[in-house]
Amino acid sequence: MRYFRGLLCSGSRKSLTSLAARVDDSQEQLERFIRDSPWEPDQVTSYLRDRTPAAVQDGTAALVLDDFGIPKKGSYSVGVGRQWCVATGKIDNCQSIVDLTLVAPGQQHDADQVTWPMGMRLYLPKKWVGEDSSVYDDHEQQERYARLREETGIPEATTYLPKHVIAAELIEEAAPTVSHDCIVADSGYGKRGPLRNRLRELDEPYVLEIESGRLHVIPDGTDLLEPGPTPGQGPARQYLTIPEAGTPRTVGEIAQIVEADNEWVEVKWAEGSKGTLSGLFARTRVQVVKTEHRLGTGDDGIGFDTAEEVAEDMLRRFSAW
Repeated sequence: MRYFRGLLCSGSRKSLTSLAARVDDSQEQLERFIRDSPWEPDQVTSYLRDRTPAAVQDGTAALVLDDFGIPKKGSYSVGVGRQWCVATGKIDNCQSIVDLTLVAPGQQHDADQVTWPMGMRLYLPKKWVGEDSSVYDDHEQQERYARLREETGIPEATTYLPKHVIAAELIEEAAPTVSHDCIVADSGYGKRGPLRNRLRELDEPYVLEIESGRLHVIPDGTDLLEPGPTPGQGPARQYLTIPEAGTPRTVGEIAQIVEADNEWVEVKWAEGSKGTLSGLFARTRVQVVKTEHRLGTGDDGIGFDTAEEVAEDMLRRFSAW
């Protein structure tokens, strides 16, 4: 308990030396606690999931997928490296954690929301895994990370997992254990096609933010060309193909069409301290395009959301299914 009390105390440095000084304990005892104690994170996670309060298992609850950074001063914590750190708002030296939280709106649909942790997992950058020698600046750096893996006890069989793969695993483990309405995440996860595909395979509805220029789509119901012979001397089509008349568009271009047709609908969801909280929404059914002429592996419902009209040309876009 003294170790955790030290972590909760004020102060930017959380080394064992500073923690021992804060709680008036022996640094050697704290080191032995960290080094020799049996840690069973899976049991802790299962314990939390089994005891999810009924108040947060609401029909309108969502599983919110996110990641956060733990700023670090040194280079010896497992997984530490220069990467995006939410805590500092920039590329910084930190550990990065993928986490999944169950969130249910309160009666005011505002800051009174109820949350419950459903799982988190440390992200290991490629340098910490050691599978690809090309990620190191030189041989000396590669050897240093090899020593760090050995000293910190990272299993040799550990393989690199991108954040969206870790996220899919967390959802697959946690989603069947609680009542929820959908999966929600920002564009860091929404842009990952394999994650969207996996959620559809799991029959998990989702609302994922996407970057307006990255995803190309065509209207749902577009007449596609079946695999088979092509006119003239060209090679046979191997996939469902978009006809020449079909024009793939980015999600931002779809939003402009919605704007021109005045298809936005205002939705009000709560009374805030500065007035009614509302936004403009529109939704249209589309299919994702893998290349200029070829479909992706599935279709997405694309929703567009503007918070209040802070700027007329600023939109937030979401992929929904």
